[in-house]
Amino acid sequence: MKNILRYFFRNLAVSWLVLFFITLTTTLMGYDEKVITVFTLIAFSMCFVVQYVASEKKLYTESGSIPIFHKNDANQVWKSIFFPLVIFALITSILAIGEKISFKSDLKIIQINSLLLIFSVAALEEVFFRGYLLAALRKLVRIEYAMLFSSVIFTLCHIYNDTTTLTYIFHFMFGLSMAAISVKYKSLLFSIIFHSVSNYSLGVSSSYFSSLFNSDGLFQLTNRASSEFYMQLCLTVFVLLIIFSLKDIHWMKHKDKSRKEMNS
Repeated sequence: MKNILRYFFRNLAVSWLVLFFITLTTTLMGYDEKVITVFTLIAFSMCFVVQYVASEKKLYTESGSIPIFHKNDANQVWKSIFFPLVIFALITSILAIGEKISFKSDLKIIQINSLLLIFSVAALEEVFFRGYLLAALRKLVRIEYAMLFSSVIFTLCHIYNDTTTLTYIFHFMFGLSMAAISVKYKSLLFSIIFHSVSNYSLGVSSSYFSSLFNSDGLFQLTNRASSEFYMQLCLTVFVLLIIFSLKDIHWMKHKDKSRKEMNS
């Protein structure tokens, strides 16, 4: 636990330092407030993620935290990138066939700053919740409980004024499925890709990010019923991902038990 906390707070301190200098520099240069916010969010998030990648080998060895690249061979990287894209393509196809979404015709919405912003923030969340937090909780409880608790905390961090019961369930199951698939692949790459694509395609249409780069996403849900259908569809996918990962979670549980017996 001490190693995880040491790496986390060192990472956080450096990231805040970078945030301070980026904010100061962009402010002195007279940039617009929205531009400054985008720059600082990207800089903080990427600094946090890059530091995690730089220390992920030691983190994995010393605390069992899930890396992004360390344990991946070329085939594993391909799976972690390809599978989430295929899954989200299937979700999009079902929504399109059911006329639940309307696509954007203006390709100008695909902007570098918005892509960087969504990817960096998604990567930041995955590194924090499925990297540091999950590893820290595994030191206290069994792997399945660690996944549940980290998912509850993830859900509580995504409470908004208009949050519904279905939204709570959606965020909880999203966090649980991303934790499960990360344990299975021993990598955060899958969850980072899926999180990024999901946020950029749909999430920005009703989130804080849309006001930063004036984008409504690649497509929009047509109405509230379509939004509920989308969440229900995703919940089905999340359950399937959890079932797909159960064997590896069972193996990790026994590994944790054996490690504790060796230390006692």
